[in-house]
Amino acid sequence: MKKELLLDELARYADDSVSVVFKDTTVSTNADARELIGSEMSGPVLIIASEQTGGRGRQGKSFLSPEGGLYMSLVFRSDVPIESVIPMTSAAAVGVCRAIADVAGAQCGIKWVNDIYYDGKKLAGILVESINNYEAMTSDYLIIGIGINMTTAPDVETIGGVTAASLSDEGYDVEVETLCAKIVGELLDFRNSGYYFPAYIDDYRRLSVVLGREITFTQDGATCSGTAQSIGENGELIVSCGDETVALASGEISVRVLSGDSTILNYEELKAKVSAGAELDFTYDGRRFCISCPRGKTWSIAEYGSTGFCQNFDTAEELFLDTRISGMPLDEIWENVSEVTVL
Repeated sequence: MKKELLLDELARYADDSVSVVFKDTTVSTNADARELIGSEMSGPVLIIASEQTGGRGRQGKSFLSPEGGLYMSLVFRSDVPIESVIPMTSAAAVGVCRAIADVAGAQCGIKWVNDIYYDGKKLAGILVESINNYEAMTSDYLIIGIGINMTTAPDVETIGGVTAASLSDEGYDVEVETLCAKIVGELLDFRNSGYYFPAYIDDYRRLSVVLGREITFTQDGATCSGTAQSIGENGELIVSCGDETVALASGEISVRVLSGDSTILNYEELKAKVSAGAELDFTYDGRRFCISCPRGKTWSIAEYGSTGFCQNFDTAEELFLDTRISGMPLDEIWENVSEVTVL
C-alpha cells in the first residue's frame, strides 16, 4: 500500500478529513473500527490492511482474507434513526460496483444482499455493522467493512460451490489506492445524501444477479425455495413461492445457476459432495429439488415452487438417513433422478 498515494486519492475522490490507519496484518478491520468507537473521532476513520487473519462475513461466517486483497473498514458517526441506515449494505454494494467500473472498467453484479460477483465468481464481500442506541432508536455509528480480491483469489469454493475471482486474474490491473479512495467517496456520498436510497435503487436492481432465478433462502431457521421476482424500494428481495409472495429483508440465499451443466452422480458421490458443503439441484418424478447447507451448519432439502416441502437436518448424515420424498428414502429415489446440477 502506497500511503502517500492513498492520501492524495482520498483528497481527490472523497474527503481529506478522513483519517487513515494502516496495518500490514490484522485480525479484522471491522474489529479494529469497533475499538475506535467512543474515542475522540473528529471525522470518518478508514482502517486498511493487506491481510486479515480473522475476517468475518454476515451471520458470523469467516471471510478468507489472504495477502493480495483490499481489506478496509470505514467508521463514522451516523446519529440518525435506525431505519435510515437499513439500506446501507445495499447502497455500499452499488458503490463498490460503481467504483470498480470507474477505476478498473470491470462490470460486476450483486448477489443479494452483500456479495459482489464477476462472471459468476465471488469477487468481494461487504459487512455493515450499525452501533445502535435502542433507547433512542438511533444508529450512533456505522462500520462498513469491505474485502476485495485484488491479485489473489482464495483457492476455495464457497458454500454452494461458487469459486472466487480476483481483479488481476480477470485481466484488470488496478491501483489499489485509487480503488479504495473511490469506494470511500461512494460511501460518504450516501451518508451525505441523508441515506437517500431511492437514488441507488435503480442501479441495485440493474446490477442484481439473482432476479428471475430460482433460489433457496433461509428464514426463521427454515429453508424455502422460490423465484426472485423483484427488489423492493428499501432493498428487500421479493420472492415468489408458489401461491405466496415473500419479502426478504435480510438473510442468506443460494442462487440456482440456470445455465449449469447437468451431471451424473452415483449415491456415494452425492454423499461425498453434500458432506463437503456442495449444493445441488435434481429432478425426481417431474419435481425439482435443491439440497443445500446455507449457513454451513444446517442441511436442507426443499422443492422449488413449494412452501410445503422443506426438510432440515443438523448433519449431512441425518439428511441421508431421514429424508423422505413421496414416502421413499433418498437412496431409493436416487436411482430415478435426472438433471443433477452441482451449483
